[in-house]
Amino acid sequence: MASPSRAPPKPNPTSSNNATIALPKPTDHWSFASLLADILRLPPETIAMCFIYINRFTKYTRTATDAPKLDPHLNKPPQSQTLTLAALSLATKTTESPRRLRALLLPAHRLLHAHTRAYVPLTLNSQTYAGLRRTVVAAELLLLRVLRFDAHIPLPLDFLPRYLDRTVGEAGTADVDFDEWGRGEREEVGVCGFMETGVGRACRGVGVEACKDYRFANLFDARTVAAAVVWVVLRGRGLELGEGRAWVEEVAGGKVDGGDFEEAVGLLEGLRISTM
Repeated sequence: MASPSRAPPKPNPTSSNNATIALPKPTDHWSFASLLADILRLPPETIAMCFIYINRFTKYTRTATDAPKLDPHLNKPPQSQTLTLAALSLATKTTESPRRLRALLLPAHRLLHAHTRAYVPLTLNSQTYAGLRRTVVAAELLLLRVLRFDAHIPLPLDFLPRYLDRTVGEAGTADVDFDEWGRGEREEVGVCGFMETGVGRACRGVGVEACKDYRFANLFDARTVAAAVVWVVLRGRGLELGEGRAWVEEVAGGKVDGGDFEEAVGLLEGLRISTM
């Protein structure tokens, strides 16, 4: 009697060859931070703060005579990975979106190493994990010292709702104020929050991208960047606005310098970030 034919083995979804086909691979520390933030379901404020921390530390290393290494065992590209992990870990705390360090390190290790043939998943009881954890904790403390323990930095995103309300919100009719509706009433007819509208999401996206830029993170205050973001997004969506300095005076309530605003707009337009 012939032996029954055996079905071909199913591919193992956890093997490195199969599992990494669809796994995105970061190309720099910005994409590394962004992808980690998405994996951990972090809000835009957290990744924006992470970008600012990275740029603030970069400024420190450019001006300090003897800037300490975040990881004495590593040189430059891995150094930026250590900085990214420390910055993102700190940002989860200062933006009230705390994540355990293990939740950060396990996917980070996979993103960085899963595409190699000899990849071995990181485990919590391994010496590798213990060493990585010590390194990131020490780097986070060093980052705090560079920030002079003042890690609650104003973000451009903090001012976007106010500036949008003073621009797009002004077009609303006086007899309909969605902000005064109760939550149940809004949900019943599908009224979303201002920052969840198309223009709100666009401004938030551009605001986060602006925080990647060294100049916006170090040379401009958050109000100026936020005003520039709203201006560039509205113009990019085909809307006409008044004269720049008069517009920002009205929208920002006189708290943004006209010259700084114009310079920020020029820089932001040069980045060519999508405004849709």
